[in-house]
Amino acid sequence: MTKRLLAFLFFTLLSAELIACGNNKTENSRSPKESIETETSQRITVEEITLDNTEISHDSQAIEENPQNTPENKPEHTLNDIENYLLDQGLLSGERTQMAAGLIGGIDGFKYSSSAGEIYEYDVNSDAYKKLSNGESITLEGMEGYSLKAVSTNGKFVLFGENIPQELIDAFDAFN
Repeated sequence: MTKRLLAFLFFTLLSAELIACGNNKTENSRSPKESIETETSQRITVEEITLDNTEISHDSQAIEENPQNTPENKPEHTLNDIENYLLDQGLLSGERTQMAAGLIGGIDGFKYSSSAGEIYEYDVNSDAYKKLSNGESITLEGMEGYSLKAVSTNGKFVLFGENIPQELIDAFDAFN
């Protein structure tokens, strides 16, 4: 009985060790489509690489010559970024409402119940954005005769509303 128990424990431990070693990945066992960082700050996305490195095919290649946050490499902001910035400034409060941005040619938008402004993200190449950034008004889709004019634009973001506190406008304009 004792021999059987010892044999069972031995094989259990041996199996666990083999499984654990099998899951240990080495430097040469990269998975397909893994992004590889080299010492020269170049990133290459690889579709397939063999262990002996004789066959390499690539899906796409991206080279980062200057990885610092210079203006040309500055990350693009999202609508969530400007929202969080204004929340941190204490300029947005109340209940958040998702807006139907498509009705005014936007991509996405939101407003807060206790704040006067509505903020939208636009495609900067869209006709609606071009009009708004030039100080023109746009017509609300499906509601002829009702038009909107931007209070301010900042990159791809547009601020709409009436009686917006200057502090909110200034913070919106300062976001970068």
